Amino acid sequence: MKGIFFLTWRYLKPKKNISSIVTWLSCLGPMLGVGVLLVVMSVMNGHPHEIQKKIMEVESHISMSRYDGKFFPDYLDLMDHIENKYDFKCSPYTQMPIFIQQDKSIKSFLAKGILPEYDQEASKLKTYIIDGLDENGKYQLDPKGALISSRLSAMLGVTIGDKIIVHSPQKYGKLLLQKEEGKVDDVYLNMALELTVSGIFRTGYVDIDKNLMFIHLDSANELLEQDWGASLGIDLSIPDPVKAEEVTKELARDPYFFNTKAQFYPWQYKKKQFFDIVKKEKTMMTLVLFFIVGGAAVGVAACLFSLVLQKTREIGVLKAIGATPIQILWVFLIQGLVLGSLGSTLGLIGGLFTLDKREWVVGILGNWDADFYMLDRVPMLILSSDVHLIFWGAIIICALASLFPALVAVSVNPVKALQSNE
Repeated sequence: MKGIFFLTWRYLKPKKNISSIVTWLSCLGPMLGVGVLLVVMSVMNGHPHEIQKKIMEVESHISMSRYDGKFFPDYLDLMDHIENKYDFKCSPYTQMPIFIQQDKSIKSFLAKGILPEYDQEASKLKTYIIDGLDENGKYQLDPKGALISSRLSAMLGVTIGDKIIVHSPQKYGKLLLQKEEGKVDDVYLNMALELTVSGIFRTGYVDIDKNLMFIHLDSANELLEQDWGASLGIDLSIPDPVKAEEVTKELARDPYFFNTKAQFYPWQYKKKQFFDIVKKEKTMMTLVLFFIVGGAAVGVAACLFSLVLQKTREIGVLKAIGATPIQILWVFLIQGLVLGSLGSTLGLIGGLFTLDKREWVVGILGNWDADFYMLDRVPMLILSSDVHLIFWGAIIICALASLFPALVAVSVNPVKALQSNE
């Protein structure tokens, strides 16, 4: 084995000739392939992961509502049953479209009515509040208050303590004076709701930051002309969000809910089509980039094949003095492994560095379009399984590619090789 490693190093040892330079430059192919593959896979892992995280933390693990679209008049009884039997945290909610009046313009948004005493236990919305937390780390939200995103705050030009005027679609159509038939003096006017900004949040997920604001459940019911104490649905927080689909099926089988017209949706159903598309895109992108690594491995094989042709006479001498075909084979296989390992290692280091400086890199390449990618910064999730797959996969591909020139070296006829002038 010492002889094999000696010959391997002798052939790989840098020399002042173009052949040596080309041999060592051949490891740049695997390096670029591994680096790009790691960056792409990590970003594509991080994209759905970050969106799922925001959905689970700000909205819910499981959403409960009525399949007929009506309100739960007795949500407290439902919550008591869920908390006592399953030990899940619950928070009632009402979600609806609203209009925010600003001067003479009207902007449409979504409002989610919540009860802060329940929501602060069932969700992690308070961890995204950037302005408006009290000394206990909790947000304040009363029937005259509203939590808005930093994006909405900048759009409307409002901050903590400022007033916003909110209309509901139901009441907005009644802003015109209405008169009863035959009684022109009797006039009914539905006034808008004036709310005070009590907190500003930023989740980083554009769909929430751009479209959603939080108000008190009583305010939401007032806008929808519903009785106080009713809710459109209930958000559930469970210990293990991964098991949300299993828990949903278990809740659906509970006889207690049979007459409530309740239906349950796990967080996996939100943006499900998007997550499926991203998963397929990642698979296809991985295959394409592995072909790039394969092409780089062909470059390594070409360099080794060139080396075999240059060292034909030396190979003949080795065979003449008793070197076995296996020993000759290992000399060139190890060279392929060394070049592949070096390229993969450098690519791994380069990929990790690029991921760490991804915001800087994106800043050089161009602005990050948050509206298009749905996140306000470049996501990233490095999985150890992906790192191992990329690193060892590239090395194995390079080793397999070097097998062909190694077999060519083994097949060299020592007599003809010694007669060669090269």
